[in-house]
Parts: sequence; C-alpha cells; structure tokens
Amino acid sequence: RYMRGSLCQRVVCVQGVFTSVQHAFMQVKCLNCQCLVVNGSCLLSCHKSKPVVTSDARLIIDDGSAEAHVYVSGDLTPMAMGVSAADWTRMLSLLKSTGQVKYSKYFNSSFQSDYSHLSLHDARAHERLAELATTQSGLHRRVKLYCRPFGASEKEREAGFKNYSVRLASEEHVTMGLPRLQLRAVAVCSINTSSEVSELLDSIES
Repeated sequence: RYMRGSLCQRVVCVQGVFTSVQHAFMQVKCLNCQCLVVNGSCLLSCHKSKPVVTSDARLIIDDGSAEAHVYVSGDLTPMAMGVSAADWTRMLSLLKSTGQVKYSKYFNSSFQSDYSHLSLHDARAHERLAELATTQSGLHRRVKLYCRPFGASEKEREAGFKNYSVRLASEEHVTMGLPRLQLRAVAVCSINTSSEVSELLDSIES
C-alpha cells in the first residue's frame, strides 16, 4: 500500500527490525571541487579546501510481513546501523587519513575481505567499517522508521505491479511482480522493547 499514488510523496512510519547492512560508504571530500580529501589536504590542492564528511548506507528492514531496502545518509547512518557515538568518532578519525572507506555485504563475503593491496592504516579503516556494519548488537533491534517510499515509476505505483522479462531456454516471457519497496529514511529511533512488554503485561493484568 505504500507504493500507491500520492502517498509516495508523504512521510510514512514503519516499525520493524533492521536485519542487515547491505552497503555502507564514507568519504571526506572538498566542498570546492568535490575531490577526495586525505589528511586535511585536497587531492587537487585547492587553496581553500573545505573538507566535509559524507556517509550513506543501505539496510534491510523487516516488519514481520515483508522486507524492504532502507537508504540512510548523514547523521542517520550511525543511528540506523546502531553505532555508538564513541565508535563513530573513532571511525571518523580513521577516515581522515584514508579519504574514503566502503563496505559491501556481497563483496566482503565473496572476496573474504582481502585488503592486502591497501596500506595497513587504510586496511584497518575498511576492516573497522565492516566490523561496525556486521555487529549483531547494533542490528536486530526494533526501530520506528519515518521514511519516504521511492524507486517505482508512477505507472507502476498506480498499477501496483511491475513487468519483468524472463528468458526460458530460447524464448523470452513476460511476468508480473510487486515493485521492490525502497524507503528513504527521514528519521530513525529505537524502540524500547522491554517497556513495550511491560506495558502489554500491565494491560493484560488490568
């Protein structure tokens, strides 16, 4: 129901559990030329380099009925990943000397996190981001997510389905499926499950 009509322009609330981080990326870039900044210096040697940190991530959220991709950026990145302020500060410290770091669930799994081509410091920065992205204590917690659905075309949203081409042997067939639900996070907050359980028990007893 989130993919239909004008609702896609509104902020909706979803409650669920973040089950995994699919992708995470952090970068220090120059506001003047958008080039990478390493150790405070722009790689294009801007005279007035203004470094700024950008970060984004894609996570999977499950509300008990289905899964959806959630895209977060900026201050919402550590919040969604469940990273503490102290751990995020240490990550930013590593980032300044590296310029950029990234994590991909599928790349790291397939290539077994091979950072042998990187310097020791750069490798440590990538390893640290991978650790933060896969820490189970940060994931698998109930959250309340305020977001905007996006990704499907207006025609697909109105129809409620999407056409896919499938090749079987030498013949191509057209089938239909639901548009993949993609959400752009506006705000994220954790839900205290202990309080929810206590309130539920109190309501039952009363």
